[in-house]
Amino acid sequence: MGEQLDEVLVPAEADVVAEARRLVPDAEPGARIPLQHQAQAWLRQALALLGAGRVVVVDYADDTASLARRPWTTWVRTYRAHGRGGHPLEHLGEQDLTCEVAVDQLSHVRAPSADHSQAEFLRAHGLDALVAHARDAWLARAGVGDLEALKQRSRIVEAQALSDPSGLGAFRVLEWEVG
Repeated sequence: MGEQLDEVLVPAEADVVAEARRLVPDAEPGARIPLQHQAQAWLRQALALLGAGRVVVVDYADDTASLARRPWTTWVRTYRAHGRGGHPLEHLGEQDLTCEVAVDQLSHVRAPSADHSQAEFLRAHGLDALVAHARDAWLARAGVGDLEALKQRSRIVEAQALSDPSGLGAFRVLEWEVG
């Protein structure tokens, strides 16, 4: 065999099977799900550290049942050289490996106080006012074409990209208020 890694499927331990059935009782045979114990431990620790404030998670997110219905390679992602990478077993050490957050599993620690799309979150925190200001500044300086004009035009384009649910705006923002 060469240097290529191959996936080898093995039967899951009984406790893993029981947890998976509890999370997704109607899963199709062969479905895969992430068990996010470390994410739960992280959330527990983060909540315990705060006397007052909020824990905010910005990431791709879904629920476990939905993940079980999708091919695992859609919710386990790789990134390499500022773009999508290849298969998770390719280019080991040369690409980042990520997994969507299973919100329902984090809710076993504590349900989020808020769950928004990235666009909703940004708008709630002043994105529309920032874009309106940038648009006015762009219109006032577009004929000049100086760095300030370009900066404002860039702000408009960036806001559009960060609000696009099919692109950079596909993140969800989960919040847990403390105190």
